[in-house]
Order: sequence, then C-alpha cells, then structure tokens
Amino acid sequence: MTLIHPYTITSNHRPEVTLFVDEGEVAKIPFDLNATFNMGETAVAVRNGAIESVHCETGKLTVELSLHDCPPLLHGSATFPLQQQIRPPITIPAAADGRPFIRQRGLTYEAGPRRRRDTRTT
Repeated sequence: MTLIHPYTITSNHRPEVTLFVDEGEVAKIPFDLNATFNMGETAVAVRNGAIESVHCETGKLTVELSLHDCPPLLHGSATFPLQQQIRPPITIPAAADGRPFIRQRGLTYEAGPRRRRDTRTT
C-alpha cells in the first residue's frame, strides 16, 4: 500500500516564562512554539495480513519559536527519510470474512467490490 499525498501534522503551543525579581513575580513572557511534520510518499509492506515495514520517502520537521505575536526567534527545518521494520508484524484488523477494513474520514471501506458503510455519527 502506498500513501501518495503528503500528510501534515501540526502542533502549536503557547508556553510562558515567569520573570522573578527579589523572589517576586514581575512578568510572564508568552512564547509561541509551532512544530509541523510533513510526511511525503509512504509505503507500507504487508505480508500475510500484517504490516512488516513502513517507509517514508521524505519527512520534514519544521520548528519555530517566537515571542507571542512577534517575528521568530528560532526557526529550523530538517528533512530526512524514515524507515522502520515492524517486529513483530502488526496484524491488520479484518472483517468477519477475513477482508481488511480501510478507514477514511468516518467511512469504513471493506476490501472488495462496492462495499462501504457510513460509520459517522450525527
């Protein structure tokens, strides 16, 4: 199986540093910390119904730190391939008839022709 479209994971945080003078708090300094991971084309090796390895052609991690609502103090990116052997292999969940389930945005697709059921809740 191959995931062709890039997938992005974003995490934003707002930590703060408290400034003390003579043991008294005088200010809180808010920061913005933003991290983004972009996962490029990814392939999953499946054998006997179990995932044996995952290979991501390109992973890019970008991190930025700034004072709240100010230009960045720190900014950095790293790009690298990711590959992981899965030991022991992870069995893919299957329907009662043995066909694998594929979940996507609230829908469950069963392997085989035209089988789909809506799993979204209203």
